[in-house]
Amino acid sequence: MKLKLLVLVTVFLLVLSPLAFSQSKDTGAIVGKAVDTENEPLPGVTITLSSPNLMGARTFITTETGEYRFPALPPGMYTVKAELQGFKTIVRENVRVTTTVRLTIDFTLELSARPARRLL
Repeated sequence: MKLKLLVLVTVFLLVLSPLAFSQSKDTGAIVGKAVDTENEPLPGVTITLSSPNLMGARTFITTETGEYRFPALPPGMYTVKAELQGFKTIVRENVRVTTTVRLTIDFTLELSARPARRLL
C-alpha cells in the first residue's frame, strides 16, 4: 500500500514539475549597476527600459549600491538609458533579451561638461 502511494505521488510530481518551471522559461531579465568614473556606486540614477514588446517604458531608480533590475521581460530588442543630473546620459540600444537569460548591463557615468566661469 505504501509503495503504491509512493509511486502515485512520484508520477504526480513528475507530471506537474514541467508546468511549475515553464513560467520562468518565457521571460528574461536585465540587471546591472551604475557607477561613476572612480567606480563608486551611484544611487538615484534613473534607468529607463523601452521596447516595442512593452506597453510603455519601465523605469527603475538605482539603489544606494547603484544596482537596478528589470525581471520578467518578454523576449525582444530593448533600449536601456541611464540618466542622472550632472552626468552624461548613456543609451544602450539593440539589447537582445531572450528567454531564461539574465543580462548584466553596467553603466559608468561621466560628469557632464560644466560651463566656464567668468572671473570679474
